[in-house]
Amino acid sequence: MQKIHLIIFFFFVTNAKAWDFSYKLNAQHSQTNNVNLTDTNPIADTSTNYLLTLQTKNDDWKFRFKTQMENYQKQTENDYYSGDLSATYNKTKDNDYTLSFFKLVYNHTPAISSDSASDNYGVKVATNFYHEIDSELTSFISLSGSLKNYDKIIDRKDDIVFASVGLESYLTSIFMISPEFNLSLNHSTQTTYNNMGYGPAVTATLSPNEDWELSFNASYTYTLYSDRKIDAINGLGKRVSTKEHQGLMVLETGTTYYITKHLPLTLLYSKSANTSNNTTYQYNAENLSFGLGFKF
Repeated sequence: MQKIHLIIFFFFVTNAKAWDFSYKLNAQHSQTNNVNLTDTNPIADTSTNYLLTLQTKNDDWKFRFKTQMENYQKQTENDYYSGDLSATYNKTKDNDYTLSFFKLVYNHTPAISSDSASDNYGVKVATNFYHEIDSELTSFISLSGSLKNYDKIIDRKDDIVFASVGLESYLTSIFMISPEFNLSLNHSTQTTYNNMGYGPAVTATLSPNEDWELSFNASYTYTLYSDRKIDAINGLGKRVSTKEHQGLMVLETGTTYYITKHLPLTLLYSKSANTSNNTTYQYNAENLSFGLGFKF
């Protein structure tokens, strides 16, 4: 047994230089005009978010642990903490696989108008494929599957499949743009949560120098619920039943400035608008965030 321990110790010592260790701590203060995502009773609030990331990697493997905590000034029932532990294997430079375990816990029953605002935990597997078309253009395909269990919702378990296809293009040495198209399928043991979502997204970054970056993100997601019906009056004055649908538009712009290579400052502004034939899920919300990070 002692010989086995010596072999293991020798293995890690001789390979210590091959592993890169890093950690990152972010503190973010945010203000929103609609914390509960509803048009019937929008509430302005402020929140503080802390995120800690620990990571080690070499040429083939990456192990990461992330934990997050968010606290609200008024809507304290929305306070939560979460954890995510993942392992990524780089099969080739163009293909990787990830296995992760996650858990999210609210301190109370949240007041957020959302299908997923409840305690949950589960497992996720994902893979990414990359193809370098030329030195400035790369295509990618991302696939993932998740099993999510909801602790406080009786008999609710969701199976989620997600796919994304897109491009990453460096139009200049300092400007990158990445359009993509996303598709998700959610199958739940509670059929009211069964849905399909799809839509485009685009990310753009401008890096004038190594200390400063500007970013812009935009996305639109159309979600159709297969087993959730809405009664409405059509143009002929007749009552009809239609499937519930939602359309979420999100716009975000921000900037990051590195005071030093270890101290990034961030400023983010986002605006989201959700339309639906179910008035419960219609809302507009704005969010302004300021953050300070430390990474090593």
